[in-house]
Amino acid sequence: MLQIANVTRRPTCVILIDIDHFKNVNDTLGHDGGDDALKTVAAILKNSFRKEEIFGRLGGDEFAIVLPNIALDDAYWVAERARVAVSNATSASSSGQKMKLSVSIGLVEYHIAQEDLTQVMKRADEKLYLAKRERNRVAL
Repeated sequence: MLQIANVTRRPTCVILIDIDHFKNVNDTLGHDGGDDALKTVAAILKNSFRKEEIFGRLGGDEFAIVLPNIALDDAYWVAERARVAVSNATSASSSGQKMKLSVSIGLVEYHIAQEDLTQVMKRADEKLYLAKRERNRVAL
């Protein structure tokens, strides 16, 4: 995707998303409840982005999305809409115990032809950690 951005010279953004307090979700709802929370968040996120965007789980409770053909200002509103959709959701254990969910999001615009995937992911990770300081927010 970044190679396409290099050729087309169109803006591309990268988002990293982490479920807030996921250990607490597992501790409160059990591991099956944690799995259900992951599925809930994944479904919400998948429905929050366009089909041409690349969405995937990196591992644990972290997801990544590559947004082609979108500048940082517009990508912020896409990320914010996804954050709000997750914060309006709840997850439940098999016993019916419910828990509110939220995510922290790091968002960066790829510097076309100036950085590689490792560099852009590192910058996105730095923004994610800024967001996690306050939780349930998008950091640019």
